[in-house]
Amino acid sequence: MPKPRERIVSNAMVFFHRQGYNNTGINQIIDKANVSKASFYQYFKSKNEQPALQIE
Repeated sequence: MPKPRERIVSNAMVFFHRQGYNNTGINQIIDKANVSKASFYQYFKSKNEQPALQIE
């Protein structure tokens, strides 16, 4: 199973692609990634950090 950070990023990108960035909530991402909100905030300060990760 991928690490939590990888699951967050990959699931966020799927949601952003399907429904748009503004229509995607953190709760959707963490539910699909099977991580807690605390885990999300351990890796990212906010949803705003997500798009830049795919450019790395």
